[in-house]
Amino acid sequence: MKTYLLSILDKFKHFDEKLDATALICSRPWEIFNGGGDKLKLFFKQDKTLIYSDNGVVTYGTWDYEPVSHSVIYSISGTSLLLHPYYYDNEIFALQQDGLNKYLILIDGQNIASYKQLENISDRISNRISGLLEDEKKREKEEQRIANEKQKQEAEKIWQSQKGEILSLNHKYREFQMLWIIPALLAIVFIGILVWGGGGECHV
Repeated sequence: MKTYLLSILDKFKHFDEKLDATALICSRPWEIFNGGGDKLKLFFKQDKTLIYSDNGVVTYGTWDYEPVSHSVIYSISGTSLLLHPYYYDNEIFALQQDGLNKYLILIDGQNIASYKQLENISDRISNRISGLLEDEKKREKEEQRIANEKQKQEAEKIWQSQKGEILSLNHKYREFQMLWIIPALLAIVFIGILVWGGGGECHV
């Protein structure tokens, strides 16, 4: 089975390792992208049997999933490959060949007609990436809005709970200021009277 270089995948991995990879692999008959007219199918059976169909000619093999390394191992016709689930979007399932930036590309059988060329797959993944990045920006913006709203609510809660005390302290502060301002004003007036009073005397 042929693996492909796909530069868009070198820049972006999108496979949630919390997914049940075994259930995912066995969930449908996958068709192998091969860039030609051959119809290649893979059937991953729950009993670890692998059925490979090349234009209707069937070959049996085996497969297994290693959860520790998140790896798929398949063996057929004397050839075994170690693959890592790398990208999944419900139509395309790309598995990276261990140690290489090359991918076995599986297509949902119902959508194979949309992926005749490697460029079709690259465009699909690129659009998917753009959508995910946009969703991430929206999520971050919404999280920031929620955080700001929460901060505003907390500030309002603190204000409501401490408003009386704050206003009381403010009133006492104003009274404290007046205790200094009034004597200061009286002193200024008294000094002014002395100065002006002294300046108005007549000398012979």
